[in-house]
Amino acid sequence: MDQKEDNYVAEPCDISEIGMDTDKMRQILKEHFTPLQIEYIKTNKTQNLRIDSMFAEFLLNKIIGGELVGEGNFPVDIIKNGIGIDVCSMCMNGAKTNEKSIMQKFGEEGNNLDNLFLNDEMAKALDLYKECFKQKMLSVKAIKNLKDLYYFAFISTDKCVYGILLKINLDSIFNIKYESITKQEKSIKFSGFIDKKFGRTTLFKSKKRLELKLNKYILEHCHTIKLFELDNVG
Repeated sequence: MDQKEDNYVAEPCDISEIGMDTDKMRQILKEHFTPLQIEYIKTNKTQNLRIDSMFAEFLLNKIIGGELVGEGNFPVDIIKNGIGIDVCSMCMNGAKTNEKSIMQKFGEEGNNLDNLFLNDEMAKALDLYKECFKQKMLSVKAIKNLKDLYYFAFISTDKCVYGILLKINLDSIFNIKYESITKQEKSIKFSGFIDKKFGRTTLFKSKKRLELKLNKYILEHCHTIKLFELDNVG
């Protein structure tokens, strides 16, 4: 596997790569957010137009005509024509979203992670989970005979729902680098997974998990699509 110095592991790309009919998606979301549901949403603290995670998978699959495979702990939710898509529903509250799990690993790797934290070997701890992530994604490509892998994120605010497609570049996994450890020494900040302007990534010792949070600037990216706007209802 060749190293690509300039690319990130997750990079925004054009929605056409998965064949999504944007107009059809907009119409279905307009039908989904009924006046009664919007009334209920507005009683919540954040008033966020959140889409249920399971419904998000169902909805994208319905639009692109793929096959749902993500029940359980499988790395992708939808496959179609040699591509695999991991679908997530995220809420933008303020400057960043809630977290998206990139990978979680307990067992022997989890125990090794604890020992590396204990011995202050943070870069090695990150390398351990970086390798686990790579092997997980290579495995799903082999099992399902996939050529390309993607994340598709529904990003909800209190006014709009957006969609963004991120292509997963496993050749760029070598660009993931240790940055710092938190003051409590319970998690590691790292770079190289996504452009810092659009998101931040963390390895958590207790949860044994790599996580991604998107920043508000992702909404301004040229590949981010507005799929629903509350002001246009009615």
